[in-house]
Amino acid sequence: MIRDKLLIMAVDELHGDSFISDETWNKLAKIYDDEQLIDLVFTVGQYNLVSMALNTLGVQLDEGVPGFENQFAQRINLQLCSRSCLT
Repeated sequence: MIRDKLLIMAVDELHGDSFISDETWNKLAKIYDDEQLIDLVFTVGQYNLVSMALNTLGVQLDEGVPGFENQFAQRINLQLCSRSCLT
């Protein structure tokens, strides 16, 4: 569970800041070796690169392949509901 949280934190930082903070990096370094940490950075960067290229080039899903729109909308609604239900 802690590993998952740290990985998500690192991915969020890379996505938002193009950088993993020293605090997050040091926590990850207690669990992962240098090669794994470098793989993390390159994996996130590769997904970002591919998504930018596909979106820019207007690549569409093949016929019959479901998209994430409905899943994403449902997820956001659940998050909004859970946040508003807490207040």
